[in-house]
Amino acid sequence: MRRALGQLLASALLLLVPMAPGAAVVNGQQVTNGDWSFMVAIGCSSTSQAPACDGRHYDPRAGMYSSQFCAGSLISPTVVVTAAHCVRPAGGGMLAASDLVVGGGSTSLSVMKGSTYVLPVIAITVDPLYDAGTQTHDLALLRIAGTPPRSSIIRFADAATTIADTATARFAGWGDLLPTGSTPDSAQYGVISTYAASDCQTAYPDSFDAGTMLCAGGRSTTGWIDACRGDSGGPLVTDVNGSPRLIGLVSWGRGCANGMPGVYTRVATTLPGTIAALPSTQPIASGGLHSMTVVVTAESWSTGDWSVLAERNGVPSTCNVKISALSLLGTCVIEGLRYGGVYQVSAIPPDGTPTGYSQVLVIGAPMKPRVTAVSRINVRGAAVVRFAATSAVDAKAQARSIVCKSGSRTVKARAAGLRVMVSGLNRKASYRCSAVALNASGTSPATRPFIISARKSTLPA
Repeated sequence: MRRALGQLLASALLLLVPMAPGAAVVNGQQVTNGDWSFMVAIGCSSTSQAPACDGRHYDPRAGMYSSQFCAGSLISPTVVVTAAHCVRPAGGGMLAASDLVVGGGSTSLSVMKGSTYVLPVIAITVDPLYDAGTQTHDLALLRIAGTPPRSSIIRFADAATTIADTATARFAGWGDLLPTGSTPDSAQYGVISTYAASDCQTAYPDSFDAGTMLCAGGRSTTGWIDACRGDSGGPLVTDVNGSPRLIGLVSWGRGCANGMPGVYTRVATTLPGTIAALPSTQPIASGGLHSMTVVVTAESWSTGDWSVLAERNGVPSTCNVKISALSLLGTCVIEGLRYGGVYQVSAIPPDGTPTGYSQVLVIGAPMKPRVTAVSRINVRGAAVVRFAATSAVDAKAQARSIVCKSGSRTVKARAAGLRVMVSGLNRKASYRCSAVALNASGTSPATRPFIISARKSTLPA
């Protein structure tokens, strides 16, 4: 956690006195434009019972100001990257998704209110290598139930990104304006410089890990520029080839604004492993008449050609989706799905790793019915045909119909249940019959013929 590392979330959740926007995150500047529209506030939900959230719950009247304790960045429309210690406080156990909300769409915490701006967290993925004792791999991903309005996503640095030892960088958040407290309603940012790894090691000889951390700091005319409590998980950004790139997350430090560099999680080395552990969203599919429409929600790092696979009884059907940086939603339609039933649908991104599965009922005619018993023609000229119940993977049959022929004579019967009585039969004749199942979408294939007479009856071959 940023500032007073050992206190972790308990320290970040201090109920702080509001203060008019000032000059600093600590000695920074107020965010006044859309450059930080990818940044979000993280707070405790109104229903959380977690000890770490005591006294720090979301209140629709105050917006996110009543609950914010960390910051994060949207790296896709529904995925936030933040610090792992924000969701796994020391001594408090890991917070559940239901304990958290994410606010976005504004630089003001008090404006973030209502279901448009404040969204529930539906899944948390902590870096598998995170160590709360050393703060290595201090990174987590939150999947949220929607996208805040007027928000954007930030591209992140990868292993191929080169960052100079003294690159100009910017960080932002809603943390303390002063080391002694005072929390702003409006986000603040600071302009600082990254340090060479050797200088970070000198500053923190026993705790800095160059593989997963970087450090940065700077000075303005009003003093040392630094992150403080409440800024944890917030973005550290620099320009790469003219475009902003996320390179770090506010992680920890020794005090606030005391001349020591702040330590940030190194995104390029920690984020890829956490993304690999992030459960993919299931494709959204809806059944149509002998078809299904599939909607794929991708991430900004998985653009390209996706394959959609719908499988039933080992028989696959496919369609393709094109995902681009301009549109992370793709739709395709699979046609020619016969006889209805439930299909297992998956979406396969360009890297070949399938997403989660959806079970989709495709509307269509039911499969042909299975005849389980046929009686002989009784003295009243009637016979009974019984059917097996509809299979769980079959489209629901609403009725069953039977057609029996003897020479030029045809007798028909129909019933909604599993028992159909055929009346008007001649006991001296032998009838060749077949049966079909019906629903609102159509008629199944017919059974093979079976025989009904007064002397004997047979099941379909």
